[in-house]
Amino acid sequence: MSYKLLKEARLAKGLSQTQLSKLSGIRQGSISQYEHGICKPDIKTFWKLANVLGIDDKYEDIFPNLKRQVLELEIENKKLRAKIDELQKANFFKNILGIRYLIDNKNVKQMLDDTRLVNKPMKNYSQIVIELEDNDRTEPIAVITNDSFEVSKHFKVIRKVVFND
Repeated sequence: MSYKLLKEARLAKGLSQTQLSKLSGIRQGSISQYEHGICKPDIKTFWKLANVLGIDDKYEDIFPNLKRQVLELEIENKKLRAKIDELQKANFFKNILGIRYLIDNKNVKQMLDDTRLVNKPMKNYSQIVIELEDNDRTEPIAVITNDSFEVSKHFKVIRKVVFND
């Protein structure tokens, strides 16, 4: 029964299968198979057809798992956005200081001295606190003031400092 809705929507628009094929970019043979109930379109194909035919979610019978798959895609999208945010926060420390690598607490004084030699002192900032969020817990990884630079003891990255020119 559901495959008939696709044909009805196509005919209501006054389109042949060939015309629908050209407008949607889907092979005419595939459209014929969908209309005869031989197979069902995947979600990407369904949306191509829906856009051309003006089909909204009331025709969900054509693609019964549509809402579930859209929800799954939204969840995956949310996870990917969270990962992007996490990566951006991880790169924030390097970007704001103009360094490529972080150092451990043992080299903090050397980094402060190097910063003063290479860069102008940070007179415009009374204090900068750099934080990374980790599982709903925000913890400073570094605090920079005019006189000091402190890296959290919980932040365990040991690398040579390299300043951009």
